[in-house]
Amino acid sequence: MRTQTEQNERTLEEVAPGERGVILQVGNENGPVKRRLVDMGLTPGTEVTVRKVAPFGDPVELNLRGYELSLRKADAAQIRVATGAEGERRAQTRRRRIGMVQHIPDEETLRRMDADHAHEAAEHGGVPDSVPPRPTPATTHGR
Repeated sequence: MRTQTEQNERTLEEVAPGERGVILQVGNENGPVKRRLVDMGLTPGTEVTVRKVAPFGDPVELNLRGYELSLRKADAAQIRVATGAEGERRAQTRRRRIGMVQHIPDEETLRRMDADHAHEAAEHGGVPDSVPPRPTPATTHGR
């Protein structure tokens, strides 16, 4: 009899249509095939939904990262996913971590922000409330 953890960790081939999961591991005996799967977005932590399975089980249609992907049954058997409560817990953790990423603007964006701030100060007498002050180069040296 399978334990609760074993029931929540399956291969992508075993996941039924309509079920969602989070990729735990992409493993394939063939290095180039694994690289191709990773290049297509099948990386650990990615949420996937099995949309359809062909009549004989090959291929499997997935929904991930906002697009649809058809995958051979042999390749789907090499991808371990967490489903059920464990999959949802991992998906929430990933969403929370994605929100923590700090995006640093490029030089052109910084130039536009400075121009907007100058306009705001000249025309309206202040800096907009929604934009934090930009650090000066003197405060960023020595980090």
